[in-house]
Amino acid sequence: MENASKALVIAGAIILVIVLITLGYNVIKNNTDIINKGNTNQAEIEAFNAEFEPFIGNNKRAADVKNLYSKIIAKNAAEESNNSDRRVKMYIDNDAIIDDKITDYSKVSGLKNSDTFKIEVKTYEKGCISEIKITKE
Repeated sequence: MENASKALVIAGAIILVIVLITLGYNVIKNNTDIINKGNTNQAEIEAFNAEFEPFIGNNKRAADVKNLYSKIIAKNAAEESNNSDRRVKMYIDNDAIIDDKITDYSKVSGLKNSDTFKIEVKTYEKGCISEIKITKE
């Protein structure tokens, strides 16, 4: 009887250890996934910014602004479908053209091809371009 009782205690201890190891493994695995989702590596940041960097600078034409608008709309849609919180906003003379709630092409379509514009990054978020400001030169 004494041996049976010791055997049950040992078996219970073994089951408890297995449950604790499994629980620990799952906690570590889930936290690693969350941490990896939250962190954007440098290559992803550079790839994200590279889509917009050719448009940045002075003496840009209305066609550049229109192409940038299209690029931002497409990129924001792709980021949304990937459940990413990255979005790029676009402002012309401090008026929101692309924002969380606004997508206004009327001001972009009304730009004259003869005008030149300065396109600059207004803000970065976690290393990624988040706001682009456009002013007439």
